[in-house]
Amino acid sequence: DSIKVNATYLDLDSLFVLFPLLQQSKYAPGVEFPYTINSGKISVNSFKSGLLRAENVIADISSKNNNLFLKNISANAYGGKVAGNIVYDFPYSYIEADLQGRSMSSSAAAVALMPKEHHISGDLNFDANIKMYGITPEQQAKTLRGNADVVIRNGHLGQLGRFEHFLYAQNLISQKLIYASLNSAKQAISPKNTGQFTYLKGKIAFKNGYMHFNPVLTAGANMSMYITGYIGLLDNFANLNILGKVSSEVSNSMGILGNLTIKSFLDEHTKYGQTIAKLFNFYNSELPEVDISKIPNLNPDLKYQTKNFKVLISGKSDSVTSVKSFTWVNPIGTNEKFEKLTGTTDSLKNDIVAPNAKATTIEYSSKQQVKSDDNILEQSVTPKINNLDFLDNIPDTFN
Repeated sequence: DSIKVNATYLDLDSLFVLFPLLQQSKYAPGVEFPYTINSGKISVNSFKSGLLRAENVIADISSKNNNLFLKNISANAYGGKVAGNIVYDFPYSYIEADLQGRSMSSSAAAVALMPKEHHISGDLNFDANIKMYGITPEQQAKTLRGNADVVIRNGHLGQLGRFEHFLYAQNLISQKLIYASLNSAKQAISPKNTGQFTYLKGKIAFKNGYMHFNPVLTAGANMSMYITGYIGLLDNFANLNILGKVSSEVSNSMGILGNLTIKSFLDEHTKYGQTIAKLFNFYNSELPEVDISKIPNLNPDLKYQTKNFKVLISGKSDSVTSVKSFTWVNPIGTNEKFEKLTGTTDSLKNDIVAPNAKATTIEYSSKQQVKSDDNILEQSVTPKINNLDFLDNIPDTFN
């Protein structure tokens, strides 16, 4: 009826290998677990499952009707704490988990949980509810469903989160006038460290092997982003829509491309030639103010002048060829003002050759918002917290 398990090391992968030796289920592809455990305790010094690692695991254990229940889990993982509850259904190889993580190393956790091409650092906190089938990492990733609220503080994004990576956009490198200045612009921008952020926060939905950003926001001293779309957990294929802003420290380092904003032109009332006028139209786009306002402020906000941009990514997330489009973003009506002032029309845009890459449609919902107030996320870990939406308690400014 009761059980107590103490183990120095537990490798779930090795246990799964033994499953074929157990009685096969008569109604499902898995195995039977015909044991009833009314109550028990389990303590494991070191735990492994696939690439996942944990230490000092403690939990209450019970079982009935082929289901194993682990409740009030407490463990150390990736430099922080994990707590929660897990249910395992033996006949269907089905896992359901409610987990919390606090003060974890996101770089260490990313190695186990994300495609290897993604690099990220910072102090990670999350609340997750996930469900999956299978006994191999590939099976589990393909069937993974659920949601996670994530906050990372004082970190750094890899290549995908650096502004210079966006300058490989196909519509930029297809134009000789712009292409000639791109290398020097990238070299000038790199020391600005645009991948560094004060916070990254957002809602992530898992479905059939993909991470959907609903949305994810980042904010640093020189760049902030509002990201929607998805990335494949197994194939690293990304389809991302990014709205962002950069400081004048960055845009002033970009040469001609940094000055190709319609807003700058209208503010300065400068006389531009027809070639430059065409480029203005081609490298600028419009969005409603309600969508532009979703872009977080820089953090810390040093009161730099900023420029808004839009990037479309489709393909392997770490590949420069996946950056399909880069444009500066202006409020609705800016293009009309520009055309009246310069005498240009939409027909001029046809004189500039667009890249052969497939167009990606960007859609934004004005209903997607991430609220904040003056409360800071508590660092304590409790075994179970119901209906916790801690993103609402994370301010945009961290001390």
